[in-house]
Amino acid sequence: MADTVKAAEFMRDSGRPVSLLVGHSFGGAAVLAAAGAIPELDAVATVGAPFSPKHVAHVFDAALDRILSEGSAEVDLGGKRVEIRRHFVEDLENADLTDCIKRLGKPLLVMHSPRTTRWGSRTPAPSSRPRGIRAALCPLRAAIIC
Repeated sequence: MADTVKAAEFMRDSGRPVSLLVGHSFGGAAVLAAAGAIPELDAVATVGAPFSPKHVAHVFDAALDRILSEGSAEVDLGGKRVEIRRHFVEDLENADLTDCIKRLGKPLLVMHSPRTTRWGSRTPAPSSRPRGIRAALCPLRAAIIC
């Protein structure tokens, strides 16, 4: 999350404020968590993001002790070798996306396949839009995709 906020600050300081955050998978959780710290933001979109990130941390359980003790470790995520760092694990533990979404106050597009098997039964895909949520379009100035 901190990396996303820093990227938005860089864009703002460069005269290109970010109006949209888009995140895929864990990046979706990151943009939801970061959105509240980016005042110029107009909207957020997530693609295949886990609703409760700490519940999907099981995908790197085997390396968790090493990540915490050494600061990072390489793990296999979906057939790719990815370095997972301690601060990422800490962000997962502290993530409360329910509160982030409640406080967002901006359009949110959530794309999630009802057939996904990536996160297993721990993160069910939403089957319908919650009451009171409206679809919206907004013009984009700049975007960060995580």
